[in-house]
Amino acid sequence: LLVAPVTKAGVTTHEVYLPPGRFVDFHTGALLDGGKPITTQAPIGRVPMYVRAGAIIPMQAPREYTDQVIEDTRFIDVFAGANGSLELVEDDGKSFAYRKDGLARTQVDVQASAASTAIMLGARTGAFVPKERTLGIRLHGVDKGSALLDGQAAEVSWDAASRTVSIAFPDDGKAHRVMFTHEAPPPGQTEIDVALEVTLPAGTPDG
Repeated sequence: LLVAPVTKAGVTTHEVYLPPGRFVDFHTGALLDGGKPITTQAPIGRVPMYVRAGAIIPMQAPREYTDQVIEDTRFIDVFAGANGSLELVEDDGKSFAYRKDGLARTQVDVQASAASTAIMLGARTGAFVPKERTLGIRLHGVDKGSALLDGQAAEVSWDAASRTVSIAFPDDGKAHRVMFTHEAPPPGQTEIDVALEVTLPAGTPDG
């Protein structure tokens, strides 16, 4: 995860060097080729962030303390464009049970191509069993598509602003396969609103 904050007052764009490889703009979903500097937009309230293609980042809803009771969803955020793998390790967040295998382990593997992304979740192992919750799979950096959950059509949500497609289902600890079919936006594609005002001389005919 490459974070490139602006450190000067009044600056809303600045130059950032992306290391070699492919990256996904966290906010817009644009695919970018690295190994060169880019000019990034940094309006007030948004910190520029770039994620290497193929990265897998677990996330959860904000909470004030580790065992706060909230409607819980565990997110697995996948960034399109490359293969990836991750072992998700969890514990109860408050005791020393993790020292005696009080853990939950879930293997996550991603196989990516230009037209599809397969996400394989292994069966959860270990002595710790998380509370009942929803599992959300979010794929960043693609144009709207469809999804299969264990071979069956699944309802998807689409966020056009961040180019993120997602599905959600109960986290039962079993092995699952999620297959997204999609199109990737062209490398470096971004959405820019341009205001253009043209003043014509008096007497210019319409059309």
